[in-house]
Amino acid sequence: MRTLSTELKRMFFEKKMVWLLAITVIYVIVCSLFWELRFKLDYGYVEVHYKASAFKLWQDTMDKSFMIVLMQIVPSMVYIFSFMDDRKNGIDNQICMRNHNNIYYLMKYITVVIGGMLYNLLSVILIYVPLYFLLSRGGDGWNYLDRTDALVGRFFNGNTAIEFVLIIAVCYAFVGGVCAAMSYVLSIWVENRVLICILPYIIFKILRQIFGQKITLTNIILGDVDVCMDDKPFIYSVYYFVWWILLISILLVISYTINIEEKR
Repeated sequence: MRTLSTELKRMFFEKKMVWLLAITVIYVIVCSLFWELRFKLDYGYVEVHYKASAFKLWQDTMDKSFMIVLMQIVPSMVYIFSFMDDRKNGIDNQICMRNHNNIYYLMKYITVVIGGMLYNLLSVILIYVPLYFLLSRGGDGWNYLDRTDALVGRFFNGNTAIEFVLIIAVCYAFVGGVCAAMSYVLSIWVENRVLICILPYIIFKILRQIFGQKITLTNIILGDVDVCMDDKPFIYSVYYFVWWILLISILLVISYTINIEEKR
């Protein structure tokens, strides 16, 4: 546990997550502002000056394709580079020799997954706040669940917008954890930092082409977050996370045995 605590402190001390969160929120809000400006320029101010709740604006933002890209690429950047630097400089061997065990690799793996999950969780939640203050119109409260203009599916039983946002944030956190874990295993074999970050996105892109039909197994394997909550229940996201973490953990053991332990 002391090793895990040390790694978590290192992750937060680097403050990379803070910068990535700030950049992500600013980027998404700027994109949303330009999206609104486009309609004002195309159709005129009067036609687009209609009521728009923060919840509706947030859901529209979550539906954008760039959100999928962000939620699958950026989580790996939170802490994976620290592991790569440790291996490059031989720090991993020094830590293992000092502790007389190889628990470092497991703790690093857990920290990378936690970092990826936290990034996605906080990104989804934090995006909602500036959307309410900067773009929402019509006087609806920040916790107003807009069932008129937004889509709220049959699997959601709450009555507030924040409940919905938190559920989707957790679903995206699962995605971030899986992508970060995948990058961790890939980093044992590949040294290219850009490739390590984008490979999870590419892998899931290929899987979407292979599994074209929307069946239960596909939902669990791909883990696509349904921001409308009307196609699949929340438990599918839990199955997705457990399935991929188990699979990636097995691949981690194999990769560690072949590419780290046997090369010492």
